[in-house]
Amino acid sequence: MADNPNPVLPPSPNSGGGKKFDLSQLVPNLLYGAIAVLILVAIIWGLSGQRGFLGSLGDKTVARGLITFLITFTTIGIAIILAISTLYGDGGDDGERRFDQGKQVLGVLIGILGTIVGFYFGSSTDVRAMPANAPQVLTIAPAAISNMQPKKGEKFTISSFVSGGKAPYTYSITFDPPLIPAIKDVKTADGIIKQDIIVPDTLSADAEVQYQIMVTDSLSKTADYNKDGTEKISLKAK
Repeated sequence: MADNPNPVLPPSPNSGGGKKFDLSQLVPNLLYGAIAVLILVAIIWGLSGQRGFLGSLGDKTVARGLITFLITFTTIGIAIILAISTLYGDGGDDGERRFDQGKQVLGVLIGILGTIVGFYFGSSTDVRAMPANAPQVLTIAPAAISNMQPKKGEKFTISSFVSGGKAPYTYSITFDPPLIPAIKDVKTADGIIKQDIIVPDTLSADAEVQYQIMVTDSLSKTADYNKDGTEKISLKAK
């Protein structure tokens, strides 16, 4: 067989020393490394502070603030990493898988962050403790009526209790219109209001009456209940 006068030669290897270096491929790794170093420096700075930082963690306010800061910082860091990987990361199935896993972690952290931030900022820190001997505000509890539609000659009971102020208390109950005689200056040492009332036999027609409870404590402080007359009693003539 005759020799081939023009043999096909294999392609010569690249004399440039291999694959060309691409600086853009290092950008994600450099950014990831910078974020990791920044987080590490922040943790070391916090733990090695000269102001008794570790001792201050015994304070609930400081501890809650630190937890909020760490969760927020971590969540933001992962969000930045995901954004960088989207812009500069390699495509393909492997890159998409890592991105989806990162989104799952980010979603969990955002949920935790929302709970912590809501609790931290929703807790009031401006409430000042009241002195132990400071008197509380005089208050009358919502009244209970045993019969909201009593007939003439029937008895019904108004019940409530007083809190705050200083015992003993004095209460009065008035009615408008005054179809039922007012109850005046009844003493109560424990703040319990329980008054039996009889509808007069002289009631000639059905009527609605407003009632009001007024209380005075031993320091002459006063409080009233149902002053606007929104609660009424329906009196029945028959």
